[in-house]
Amino acid sequence: MKLKTFVLTVALALAASAVAVAAPPAGKGKPSTPAAAKGKPATTGDNCKPRVAVVLKGTLAATDGSTSITVDVKRTNHHGKVWKDLGVAIALDSKTKIVRNGRSSATSLVVADVVVVHARVCKADLANGGTPALTAKKVIARAPAAS
Repeated sequence: MKLKTFVLTVALALAASAVAVAAPPAGKGKPSTPAAAKGKPATTGDNCKPRVAVVLKGTLAATDGSTSITVDVKRTNHHGKVWKDLGVAIALDSKTKIVRNGRSSATSLVVADVVVVHARVCKADLANGGTPALTAKKVIARAPAAS
């Protein structure tokens, strides 16, 4: 009788272990759909991820008064190095914060001002020396130092 009980116990243990290693129930475990199908953001273009900050420092070369500025870039952060020593056209939009002697507007910018421009671009767009169009998030300006 003890042999029968032992065999039955071993059989139940094997059956339980087979259930434990079976596939997970529906909706559990690794997803089978690709990332793009789940609404993941793109790596380039509008609303891309990841985005990196580009900081450009230089002098204001030209302004149209409301929608764009041109900056002669002298210094940059790591992500802005492709624009160094270039005249860069930077778009301004309604969300761009402009600071010159306190909160200001784009019309208060003056050619030859010393400027710091903050922008954000897709990291993938910077690959292989790419220079995507820049839209400023913030422009900080001041009059040049008196000589």
